Order: sequence, then structure tokens, then C-alpha cells
Amino acid sequence: MEIIQKIKEKQKKVGMTDYKLANLSGINKSTLCRIGKGEIKNITLKTLQDLCQVLDIEIILKDK
Repeated sequence: MEIIQKIKEKQKKVGMTDYKLANLSGINKSTLCRIGKGEIKNITLKTLQDLCQVLDIEIILKDK
């Protein structure tokens, strides 16, 4: 999933650990790691919003 890759890139760029990102976004650390590994495919919009808010990433929805 492209958005997960963007989240991981931004996380690395700002030097934020998985523990800190999970803590600030309210997501379980093991869940965050599973998302990052691609083990969880159906991620809720709320989870994406929480991660993006912490990392200051804007989500834009558009037509194809």
C-alpha cells in the first residue's frame, strides 16, 4: 500500500521510533509493526488518520 510506504518514509525522515509513533497515535506497537510489514491489509481510515496526524501528513482523496 503506497500510503503505508509514505508513512514509513516520513517516520524515518523525522527519526521517530515505532514505539513513539504508536504511543502518540494511540495504536498498539505490535499492530503498527504488523501494518509496516504488510501483514495487516485492511487498515481503517481512522488508523491512517491517526498515524498521518502524528507525522503531519495530509491525506487527499481524489477520483482516478
